Amino acid sequence: MIEPFEYKGFFWLPEDSSEKIYGILKYEPEEGTTLDLIGSFPLQQDRFNIILGNIESNNINEYLNVTLYNSFVTQRKFKFPPRGTSKIFANFVLIGPEHLDEIESLKFQEAIIYLKHFDEWINESNCFKIINEKEEITIKYNLPKEREITIKKGFILKIKPTVVRPSNEIFQKEAKIIQQIKCVFSYSSEKKFEDILNDIGHFEQFLTLCSQRPTQPIEFYLLKRDTEGNFNKKFDVYHQVIIDKKDNKNLTPDDFLVHFGNFKESFNNIINEWYSSQEYLGPCYVPFFYKVIIYFNPPRGWRLK
Repeated sequence: MIEPFEYKGFFWLPEDSSEKIYGILKYEPEEGTTLDLIGSFPLQQDRFNIILGNIESNNINEYLNVTLYNSFVTQRKFKFPPRGTSKIFANFVLIGPEHLDEIESLKFQEAIIYLKHFDEWINESNCFKIINEKEEITIKYNLPKEREITIKKGFILKIKPTVVRPSNEIFQKEAKIIQQIKCVFSYSSEKKFEDILNDIGHFEQFLTLCSQRPTQPIEFYLLKRDTEGNFNKKFDVYHQVIIDKKDNKNLTPDDFLVHFGNFKESFNNIINEWYSSQEYLGPCYVPFFYKVIIYFNPPRGWRLK
């Protein structure tokens, strides 16, 4: 989700699907998402819980379903064309297999997020065994085991290592193995989007405290079950993020204030205590996190409850 995009398409409000307006949806990680419309939604309305759209896919004659959540008008012009133009800022954009046309439908059973600095913090580099000899190079890789932590009834946090395997080419000149360690927020029943954001925010705060650096999602998507109970409905999530341009070096385990290896054996208990202490510890560390993490320095127009 840190890659910018620009899509053309048609957009409408759930309560009036017959009134579709042409527009351009633009995303820049630091700037967030803007929707430039050739026209405007009802003039008496400046904020929108949900805006729906169909945007052009990279595949010819194929459109993607997009849902804009918590949006507001930033500009309106009434010159040319006759209907004028308008600009809307969207706090969250979800692109997936279907439209989410009401607040009640913004519920999911899993959220998967890949965070900056998390790989370095966990440090599973010992899964690579590299033997570099004069005429032969041998690389062995074992995928680390997944960790499961029960935070509370119905909510499990998973630390899930994944791997991008090397491809086999007709003309082979390189072989690359990429390990990524992701966080999976898994719920026994559908969870409200805002509650999921809070759970993710608490974990980001924990990583920020350990690293003393801002973190942000490199990848973020949500999963719903289909009618057969399988996780076949995937929604990519885009929102404004804070990027520290000064923090551009590759970290090592020694760069962290507190490294995962320091409490690896007791990690389950520590992360449980972290989540259970939010109510009374939150006010103590809000000033620190306000500057470095998105959920305490929220996107424009977003009001935390």
